[in-house]
Amino acid sequence: MTPLFLRQGRILRRLGLDDFQQVSDLVIAEASTLLRQDFTEKAWEEFVDFISPEQLFFRHSSGSVGWVVQDETGGVEAFCEVRSTDASTGETSQHIFSLFVRSTSAGHGLARQLIEVSRKELMPRKQTVFASSYAEGFYEKMGFCPMGDRQQIKGIYCRPMEWHKT
Repeated sequence: MTPLFLRQGRILRRLGLDDFQQVSDLVIAEASTLLRQDFTEKAWEEFVDFISPEQLFFRHSSGSVGWVVQDETGGVEAFCEVRSTDASTGETSQHIFSLFVRSTSAGHGLARQLIEVSRKELMPRKQTVFASSYAEGFYEKMGFCPMGDRQQIKGIYCRPMEWHKT
């Protein structure tokens, strides 16, 4: 993927090996503020491990795809990670594991641009996500539909949502 130059000196590009620590720090900081109440204690501990630089590296090297938006100083402002699913059925679909934007950068369309680049680059016929209460409205604006009630999945309260290419 060729990096995309955005407004205000931002660059949207593929996740690189040098990004893992910054991404981990960003996600933990934002999730602590916005989402912590949606996690059980055990689920929070597992999430912190899941988003650690070591686990990001493992997933990155075993099929997950990620993108970051970096600011003019090289700092990571936003992050998205997806993984292809349903390979055995031949249907091109992906699950969004993580989508986070630094709160000071919210409202600039960064999350929307990350979702759009994932769709353009990987061309899924379907995307799924377990949306937090904080993000449900955003995903609905991006064309996702609820697939049931809010529920606890692996200790996290969320709503399964799905988008289909039309």
